[in-house]
Amino acid sequence: MKNESVGRQHSIRQRNESWIINHVPNIEGITDLLGQDHNGIASDCSILFYLLPRLFGRLLKNDPKDVLSKNSILFRRRYIHNIILRIGPLFLNGKKLIREKMAPLPSGRPLIFAPNHGFIQDPMCSVLMAERHAYLLFGSLPQFFNTFNGVAAHLNGAIFINRKNKASRQASIEKAVHALELGTDIIIYPEGVINKTSNQLTLPYWPGIIRVAKRTNALIIPIVHLLSGEEIHSSRLDAFDATLYNDDDTQQALTDLQTIVNTELWSLMEKYACASRADILGEHETMADACEAIVQRQVGTLGRFYDCSIECSADYRDKRCTREADIWRPIAQLELTPQNAAAVMFARERVHILDKEG
Repeated sequence: MKNESVGRQHSIRQRNESWIINHVPNIEGITDLLGQDHNGIASDCSILFYLLPRLFGRLLKNDPKDVLSKNSILFRRRYIHNIILRIGPLFLNGKKLIREKMAPLPSGRPLIFAPNHGFIQDPMCSVLMAERHAYLLFGSLPQFFNTFNGVAAHLNGAIFINRKNKASRQASIEKAVHALELGTDIIIYPEGVINKTSNQLTLPYWPGIIRVAKRTNALIIPIVHLLSGEEIHSSRLDAFDATLYNDDDTQQALTDLQTIVNTELWSLMEKYACASRADILGEHETMADACEAIVQRQVGTLGRFYDCSIECSADYRDKRCTREADIWRPIAQLELTPQNAAAVMFARERVHILDKEG
């Protein structure tokens, strides 16, 4: 009897996966929606996986008009957004959101909220910090189709992208532009993926956020999160105007935006994330082992629907930089303070040497 039950379950799953492959647009395999480990083995699906692709798989279409409408935006803004603001703290897994800075939001222009990406709760924190209703550019499809976090993202409003599919990646820009033109604000993570490094404040930024801002005359609102123990310290900073940059200065605009975020993140780290070498090292023999353990704990918070393959390959790399220069550059770009002067000057010297070496 047990073998028959297992066989029926396996058959049901196979039929479900076959339907998904044939009907959900812009996917290249079932792991696009389930995630996979480092060995390429697909994750086990949740019970939601038998329902959500049928309900919402169409949201992966490329035409913005097929997935976004004025009425759906207005409905979410009027009837759902305030509810999410009230219940949002319940989705922080017991952690407390502390608002460090709340710069006033400008009016008269669309807004693109640009958070750093470091832990599983920061999308909800970003929604709470934005305060205004904003659609989320959402690329974690295994989370969307298998968890209630994905359901919550859809209720709030999200633009879905399959980062493994080139056409879907390209369409995300047009979808973001269309959403802003319809009157909603949006949330875009410039890093693209969670920062899993132990030595970079933020990952290099993708240029899409600048392109979208310039096409729609939108202002970018940096949001900075720091998870420290059971507290999440977050800052909403002054607006950044990418339209002041020429088309040839996209990389400079990205650098300036990232410098603003890194400077605030460094400031939060100085206040709330100080630790001695002994505290970090713990029972590990080397600092490298300790840092790797920290990263693994961070990744572990993402749950079993974390897609290792896409998260490890979807972060942006400026090909003009060497790996070491790329590590030191964000620190070198920080604003000098008495507290960080030694680290910043050292980083600037390293970047200068490495850039000179080519």
